[in-house]
Amino acid sequence: MVQKLEWESAFFKANCAQFYPDKIFEPNNLDEYDWVQGKCLINDELSKAIFGNNKFVFEDTRVIFEKKLQAEELPFHSNIEIERSSVDEIDPLSTIAKKELTEHSRLLILVGKEQTEKFYAEWVKKAVLGTFDDISFTIKMKEEPVGFITLKYSNTEPKIGLIAIKRELQGHSLGKKLIHFAENFLIEKNHKSLQVITEGRNIRAQQFYIKYGFNITNIECWYYRMKKSVKDVNLAHSKFENNKLY
Repeated sequence: MVQKLEWESAFFKANCAQFYPDKIFEPNNLDEYDWVQGKCLINDELSKAIFGNNKFVFEDTRVIFEKKLQAEELPFHSNIEIERSSVDEIDPLSTIAKKELTEHSRLLILVGKEQTEKFYAEWVKKAVLGTFDDISFTIKMKEEPVGFITLKYSNTEPKIGLIAIKRELQGHSLGKKLIHFAENFLIEKNHKSLQVITEGRNIRAQQFYIKYGFNITNIECWYYRMKKSVKDVNLAHSKFENNKLY
């Protein structure tokens, strides 16, 4: 089955869709879209064969982590505070997101750097407003926003949407503080676990989550089919690799 991705299509001004290899579909529908994405579990050989037979190209893996929630006592730091993100923080948080999240995004191969940055900026805005992810928390040093975490937890298992810290401040346990703050917030709402998904190419993020108690529960494969030849897709891959975007 092929399902149009309404939000992505409107945002990128392209005809985008999600392909489900385990459901009945009309193969000719694929030609109607500028790009079609799909995923399957890494050991699902039948779905991988269906992707291959329909000219999809493997792009990356998608690593799914989960952690059982534990209440954490947050030590007091006079120059650090975490609170719900406010509307007037959208611009500085969007700047952090664009700088820190674009590099490892699967969207680079599809829409390029500029559109990928705009995508994350819009995601942050919607999270702060509670119209995509449910909530965003900002971590500040001396009242300056230096990072954030977004969560989706209404009517679903809690998931981290985005998390980012200014690069010059990474390695100072600010991400750890955000994770622990999120855990305490979710425990108060009677949730038991927290999920997060990261790109397979983003080894640094995977190391971060494992360090703070997350376990890999599944790995999926991302596939794409675009209105260009497989040769063009491979050339695009080489271009990004040469620019060290991976």
